[in-house]
Amino acid sequence: FFTDAESDTMTIGTGSVPPQFSLTIESTYVQLNQVTASLDYETTTSYNFTLSVEDQHYTDGDDSNSITSLPILINVVDNIAPVVNNQQLTAINENSSDGTTVGAISATDTEGDTITFSNFTLVSAHSGSNTSNPNITSSLGGTSLYDPHADPFQANSSGVVTRKAGVYLNADVADRYVYQVSVRDSFNNTTDTGLITIPINDDAASSITD
Repeated sequence: FFTDAESDTMTIGTGSVPPQFSLTIESTYVQLNQVTASLDYETTTSYNFTLSVEDQHYTDGDDSNSITSLPILINVVDNIAPVVNNQQLTAINENSSDGTTVGAISATDTEGDTITFSNFTLVSAHSGSNTSNPNITSSLGGTSLYDPHADPFQANSSGVVTRKAGVYLNADVADRYVYQVSVRDSFNNTTDTGLITIPINDDAASSITD
């Protein structure tokens, strides 16, 4: 806010304001606005600039002291990147259809930003319901139900995991797959990664009665 004891007409000087900010200028005050998505903490952590106000006597050249400057410092706070933890999704049946949804990967962002999931990559496959068992991906060829696929799942940018089309699953051969996923938001170049375990359930065996 600006005031003049003699109620002279005031002129606001804004020549040093960086393009990351815009001004709304009224008769007695200036409102400082951030230009949307223009700040980048990794590039610039603070801004120093000056606003000035002069009255008509300075403008007319009558009084060189009739001007006041206001230095402004704006610190930019780093936006915190999202986090994804190691987790296990709900088991999917080995006899499920192409495109069946396994579940959604859970990740958090304390800023409430939109999270993007990427680099959903197979890490290992296991038999025996325990990821400490040997990695058997090299032995999986994906040629039949008795030789299931080594990489049968995919995830979209929203973190929804689905069964790929045309793949074989067999819980008797491989009943647990582990993938790695990366998460990021629009304000950070860095990513966080987590391990996503997908269990495979046995299809119910057929039966016959007397």
